[in-house]
Amino acid sequence: MKANKLAKAEFGKILQRPAIFFMTAFILFTLIILAFCYTPVLRQDNSINHNILNTTVSDAFSAFNTTSTGNNTTKSSLDAMLDDAVTKLTTYNSSSNLLDLIKEKVQDLQTFLTQSGGTGFYPLLLNLANNPDSQTAKSNFSTALVNLRNEVLDIYTFLDTGITNDNVNFYITYNQLAGLKGFFFNFYNFIPRQASLSEMSSSQLILIGEKIVQDFSVTSKLNQLNSFSLIQLDASKINEIINKYYTEISHSSGSNTLLSLKYKEIQDFASENQNSNEPDDIEAINNMFTEYKNIAIIATELINCSFDLQKAGNFSDNQLCNFIGFNDINKYILNESLILNNYLLENKIFDGNYLLNFSLTSTVGYEVSAYDFCFFSMQIISVIIIIFCLFFTVSGLAGEQSSGTLKMLAMRPYNKSKIIKGKILASVYFMMFFIMISVVASFIIGAVLFGVVPGNILLVFNGSFVVSVYPAFVILIYLLCLAFNITLFISIASFISVASRSGTFSVLFTFIIFLCGMILNALCSSMGLYSFLPFAHMDLFKYFGNAENPGVLFGVNMISDGNFFVSLIYIVVLIFILNLFTKKIFNKRDIA
Repeated sequence: MKANKLAKAEFGKILQRPAIFFMTAFILFTLIILAFCYTPVLRQDNSINHNILNTTVSDAFSAFNTTSTGNNTTKSSLDAMLDDAVTKLTTYNSSSNLLDLIKEKVQDLQTFLTQSGGTGFYPLLLNLANNPDSQTAKSNFSTALVNLRNEVLDIYTFLDTGITNDNVNFYITYNQLAGLKGFFFNFYNFIPRQASLSEMSSSQLILIGEKIVQDFSVTSKLNQLNSFSLIQLDASKINEIINKYYTEISHSSGSNTLLSLKYKEIQDFASENQNSNEPDDIEAINNMFTEYKNIAIIATELINCSFDLQKAGNFSDNQLCNFIGFNDINKYILNESLILNNYLLENKIFDGNYLLNFSLTSTVGYEVSAYDFCFFSMQIISVIIIIFCLFFTVSGLAGEQSSGTLKMLAMRPYNKSKIIKGKILASVYFMMFFIMISVVASFIIGAVLFGVVPGNILLVFNGSFVVSVYPAFVILIYLLCLAFNITLFISIASFISVASRSGTFSVLFTFIIFLCGMILNALCSSMGLYSFLPFAHMDLFKYFGNAENPGVLFGVNMISDGNFFVSLIYIVVLIFILNLFTKKIFNKRDIA
């Protein structure tokens, strides 16, 4: 209680400082500037609008039924999109085996090297070594070197251009591919060109041959290729995916599928109102077209996500990021997409009349709203609030310690533990004060300039389930996550401030930690060890359906096997440990 009383008193002292009015004015000024600079990308509108001058319902229906496949506004293009997704899934195991093609080329090279009968590279080398004065032996071996150089070049070219993220069908890491390419590249460059070979003596040719035998073991590379595993999809899982997301949905699968029933609804409406050009009827049939399109898109997304998860197998994200073809795959994000699209499918939400989750650069709805601006501006303002909090935290500890103010507090009925708790709590109150001012001001500015878009956001929590919530509630969740982040930096600044007794050093060092966190997130988030660092667990908002759009400016990417409760416990424990050490160090300090 005394610590809280002291915190309130300290917070009151902070509010009386002239700098508070400057900071508040600076935040408001920044918000106004941001409002005029805010130009987000509008959410993509998937609606179909077959509406031209004097259009009738029959005309719109005919336009929807054209055979065009170049866009997603016709029935044929939407059916083709879904069919292509399921074809990729069903033919994957039987598609051309890239690994076998590579092994075949390397095996042919190995055969050329070792074949008997006087035509292989090794026998020709042995023949030249036994008959160094024979021009025939020298000529035959020179020809073999030219042929060998060409075969090695063919393999290197295939490895360099033939293996891509799109066509690789076996597990191979970037380092393994680089090793194979490096081997054949060095092999190729070691063999002299034909013009140079003709000028060499038999002894020089023999030395080249012996060096090839010694340094370039094709057998070891063939064994390495044999150790690679093909990406094989589970046949029972494929059938399950096809039945659930294609057979029960596709128009070509029967008359009782989702798309068949929707198309029947469109046909009936078009038949009953074929000559109508009433705006309401045109809008109604376009809405039906849009629902057909959204069903096809949802089913396609479900098939594609399931396909990627099947390819990923039991590997973790940290392992997958090393494999070619998997660098953009995050299993958490794929599961999040699966859960959301399954929710849309099961609840028959095909009209698109729901809001997406917040993003720094795009809108939740089809037009800009106050919520979009509020979220955008708070991400920018959060950095300013962090800087303000760092300044007042260290000024309340290192600054007052060096000036002797803390000695005056110690003379009152406050022990050192209560003093340090009060100082840290005062910084937290200070943070909450500025967050409250900022969010209220940003929402008011956004409401005046952009208005408020009605609707609920479909929020996927922790990659587990979907809830439909009002945007204001999502903003509140974001602010709570932001408060956790800033509280962590307050704890870091308090610890450094007490340990160093230098306010300037504390601010600079804490801000350097902040910058290092952003840099490490950008460069190292795919590395396994990164998940053990505090920065990896910040930005809890990513667990609320925002894994692809981290919630804080320069927000934290989703780590491998991320979990909200693990990250929450990690941050809470870290804050507790930092404050515990701060308290222990402060209790041992002479604050005189």
